[in-house]
Amino acid sequence: MAKAPMSGSRGLSRPCHGSGRGQTMTETVILLPLFFFIVFGLLQVAQLGLAVVMANYAASSIARKAASENNYSTAAPGTSVGSITAYGQKASDLMVAGMQLDGSTGLLGCVEQSDMTVPTGELVVLVRAQLSAWPLTGSVLSGIFGSQYNTQPLSCSDLKNAQGFGPFNFSPSPAPTFFVTGTGKVRLNYKA
Repeated sequence: MAKAPMSGSRGLSRPCHGSGRGQTMTETVILLPLFFFIVFGLLQVAQLGLAVVMANYAASSIARKAASENNYSTAAPGTSVGSITAYGQKASDLMVAGMQLDGSTGLLGCVEQSDMTVPTGELVVLVRAQLSAWPLTGSVLSGIFGSQYNTQPLSCSDLKNAQGFGPFNFSPSPAPTFFVTGTGKVRLNYKA
């Protein structure tokens, strides 16, 4: 005896022939750029974090070395110390992961304190690293910030990087570039 088909069940089940394929492709095309932007943005932030750590380390290392090797007691407070540029190679050697020392203006030493007879004057060293922005991140940030946070020359009067966003500056031209400023401070009575 042959079984009779159940009544009403014949028209309810239809085989799917790719009806969900178009929706999946559309969702992928819409979300994939967002996914890549988030992934590459996080990688750029991690690279900037490393740049901050390395720029601060380079600045503090140079400040300690310069304070132990030189006598800055005759330098006027708030003035630049020219002999810091002799440590440029050390700063360049500490630049990793695509970082470069920012040309001739990437290293600055300043003496701080109004009364230099007190042995607790401070030598402040600034190191500025240059880091290329990745194409996607750079174009998005160029659109958002424009030239609002362009880098300014390092100076003893602007130790806090007032033109920047914390230790960061962003320049959209000629190529999108981040500038990261590290600070190292050591008392002038420091001896290694």
